[in-house]
This record gives sequence, C-alpha cells and structure tokens, in this order.
Amino acid sequence: MIVHIVLLNWNDSATPEQIDELAGALRALPGAIPEIEAYDVGPDLGIRGTADFAVVGRFADEEAFWTYINHPDHQAVAATIGELAAGRNTAQFTA
Repeated sequence: MIVHIVLLNWNDSATPEQIDELAGALRALPGAIPEIEAYDVGPDLGIRGTADFAVVGRFADEEAFWTYINHPDHQAVAATIGELAAGRNTAQFTA
C-alpha cells in the first residue's frame, strides 16, 4: 500500500470560494480514478498544524499511484493547486 500525503499552504490571493471549489474537485477524484483506494482531503483544524490543507490518498501499489498522478482529472486539479498554493509538500510511504 502506497500512502501519498500532500500539505498545502495557500497564497494570499486564494479565496475561500476557490479553495472550496478545489476541495470539491479533489473529493470527486475517487469517482473518476478507480486506482484510488482511499482519499481524504480537508483544511487544517488549527490544532497543531503548519499547513492550510491536506490530501491523503492510498493506492495498492506504485503503478496505481502513477496512474493517479498522470490521470487527466488529477492533472487538472494539480494545475489549480499550482495557481492557489504558495507552498506544497508531498511524501509517500508504504503502509
């Protein structure tokens, strides 16, 4: 199992409406990409985090992960993230 984590910080021009629309697009990805086994997205709760938003996906293997990464729907969402994010960190590990 590959676990993929993305931590995002929004730029100053990102509006709440844009972030909500992006969150909806992210939440729609499991319906479009069957290789996603589990997918959670949401804003930081402000308890202890240093990021504004997180995405956590689970994939059966590396091939499934790369299918997700290269899928056109994911690429479109990633482009929007690029427009709204001031910073992005990712990590992958096996579980």
